[in-house]
Amino acid sequence: MQNRWLILGLSVLVSAMLWVAGRAQAVITYQGYLRMGGAPANGNYDFIFTLYDDPMAGNQVGVQVRINNKLVRNGLYTVELDFGPHNVIWNALPARNRWLEIQVRPAGGGNFMRLAPRVRIHAAPYAWAAFPVGPAAGDLAGNYPNPLVVGFRGLPLAVFNAAYSYVTDTPDFWRREYQKYPEHGMRFTGEPAYFKHITEAGKHLMEASGTTAKDYKWAVFHQPNAKFPQKVASMLGFSLEQIEPGLLVPVIGNTYAGAAVIGLTATLDIAQPGDRILCVSFGSGAGSDAFDITVTDKILERAGRAVKTREYIARRTEIDYATYARYRGKITMK
Repeated sequence: MQNRWLILGLSVLVSAMLWVAGRAQAVITYQGYLRMGGAPANGNYDFIFTLYDDPMAGNQVGVQVRINNKLVRNGLYTVELDFGPHNVIWNALPARNRWLEIQVRPAGGGNFMRLAPRVRIHAAPYAWAAFPVGPAAGDLAGNYPNPLVVGFRGLPLAVFNAAYSYVTDTPDFWRREYQKYPEHGMRFTGEPAYFKHITEAGKHLMEASGTTAKDYKWAVFHQPNAKFPQKVASMLGFSLEQIEPGLLVPVIGNTYAGAAVIGLTATLDIAQPGDRILCVSFGSGAGSDAFDITVTDKILERAGRAVKTREYIARRTEIDYATYARYRGKITMK
């Protein structure tokens, strides 16, 4: 039976500068996803990476890079590609038109298979947008040299597949100038604010990505209370089991702008390589950002290097509201 190979390429490639022996090198972090026979590949593989200035034919740019015996786990792998001096790779005409061709075979023998189509790459990250592609070179770096929680550099714990933003001028929550406390828009707080924006962002992202709720292992939604994220999960087709790891509002309350991100960290604490996560935030004003994320095998190497989110919450010291209000200066006298 003939093996069929499929590689899903980048939504982002990052070119980093590395100074070696007085010359600037173009080092690219590539996060790829390999399938064999319709399933995610597992095992060791040999790769050949070649850069071109055309998506079909064209001229080779820089040197060819060969990487042998590379571990692929659940279809995911990450490599550092050095095609030569930065000015040769990116400054030659036509400027920045670069496509990556990949050849692959099982480690140690056999013929290489050329994967198609070539993947277009850039010297800098794309702006985020919704597009139905495979894993990207983003990162959730944790304790590593790159301190970003979510970004595009370094070896990633999780990668962005797509993102979608939905924004309107719905006035559901505001604080006027010189007012000490904000005000709610009453009926606007739920619909057409929270539910409308989160469902629109989530639906449009999944439509653009060709996915449904069943394609995701986990989901995280903005959580001002426990009822809202449970209801919006049901509206989008997700089960309570899919949102349970990141549903923290019953324990820590509404953290506002931090709610979705804290929920995502708790979900990553229990996630495994290959898990796909939908994360949708909400901000009054009003707008939602939806992110399609895939966990990489790097999460196994770094798990346990920091306190897990729920462990961090469990070691808190609880105080009553009067103590909180006193410490925060909430109680004022005219």
